[in-house]
Amino acid sequence: MTNQTTINKLIEMRLTALADAFRNQTNDPKMKDIPFDDRLGMLVDIEYTSRKNNRLRRLIRKAEFEQSDASIMDINYTSGRKLNKSLIQRLASCEYITEHRNIFVTGATGSGKSYLACALGMEACKQYYTVVTGGRGHCHIWKVTEFKGGYGMFLIDTECKKAIQLDKKSFSELKLAERYDLQEWIVKK
Repeated sequence: MTNQTTINKLIEMRLTALADAFRNQTNDPKMKDIPFDDRLGMLVDIEYTSRKNNRLRRLIRKAEFEQSDASIMDINYTSGRKLNKSLIQRLASCEYITEHRNIFVTGATGSGKSYLACALGMEACKQYYTVVTGGRGHCHIWKVTEFKGGYGMFLIDTECKKAIQLDKKSFSELKLAERYDLQEWIVKK
């Protein structure tokens, strides 16, 4: 079997990163000195890394973050904001998801709730959790309404190991009966 046939089969099996790496190895004369086991290990590492990166990009794209550049590292912890850095770092570990806990972030308009929610959602994506924004998901999710003027909420429902970001966009679409259902569900949690 020729190298090109092998490359074509790898592409047909959707192992494109492996095919590209194999092509690069066959064209690099220095690779002939490396034992087969090591070369195979390099090829597998490249394909594995490519698949993980593609999965992460897909999770982030499907989450449709309002602020896709949000990052825990960029959060402003100045004293006027009264943010608990150690708590946010602990939340960034996403242990609350495995512990089946929910998070509610409340605050005044413009205080950075959406940014924090997006940053926490991004961290969940980095740990390969599915993040559903705007209440379009399932898992006992209702569209969340404002309970106090100018306030929003970020809810993470961990019953199905999904992080759900709900914000003001979802609030206006909530019916009165759904508000009561949501309030009852929150009290249970």
